[in-house]
Amino acid sequence: MIRYESPLIGQTFTFGELRDRLEELGFHLNETFNYRFGAFDYVLEKSKSSYDYYLRLTVSVVKGFLESADAVVKIEEIYAIGALYHHGFQDHLDIPQPLQKKAQEIVTGLPRHLSRATQARTNVETASTSL
Repeated sequence: MIRYESPLIGQTFTFGELRDRLEELGFHLNETFNYRFGAFDYVLEKSKSSYDYYLRLTVSVVKGFLESADAVVKIEEIYAIGALYHHGFQDHLDIPQPLQKKAQEIVTGLPRHLSRATQARTNVETASTSL
């Protein structure tokens, strides 16, 4: 697994806008989400006989419930990871160099692409700054 630094980590967005912008890039909401946490996956490489590789962006819900377009979510982390069918994610797996480069290019472009989404201001942020 490779973790990526990004100015997006810690930023909040409405779920609907974030989902729409990420889907434009090829990300899809992972099926294992719940109402408080979710992950968007971008397929870096899919294999029929070996490992699959993904770029994953995880979010936590700050306000509302995940499937609601107006829910507020916070980007928690961004990482590349491998998975083996029927065995799950392999966080110890080395990510091939060409896929690392591809993932880094996507991560680098994310802030520019997501700048079209309105960053959400939440009551949680307002309350913490007024103390």
